[in-house]
Amino acid sequence: MYLLKIGCKSNWNLRKNQKNFIEDIENAIKLQGSQISNLKLISQIDLMHFDFKKDLLDCDIGSFWSDVDHLSISGEKKFFRRLPDTLF
Repeated sequence: MYLLKIGCKSNWNLRKNQKNFIEDIENAIKLQGSQISNLKLISQIDLMHFDFKKDLLDCDIGSFWSDVDHLSISGEKKFFRRLPDTLF
């Protein structure tokens, strides 16, 4: 993994256009969802105030992700606190 190779204290960034790619996927999902009545899509990036530099891993805790789609236990603990009560 790239982050492990360069170390946690380095000033790393997402690869060129990586954030745009993620946002493009989200926009495509929004477009598809807009065609379904009674469906309200919520951006997880916006909802959780996701910061790509801080929310991928923590050197003291480890990765917040168990794979590319699922949170680890430490990720569940971190991001659950960010969910608004009105979501439930």
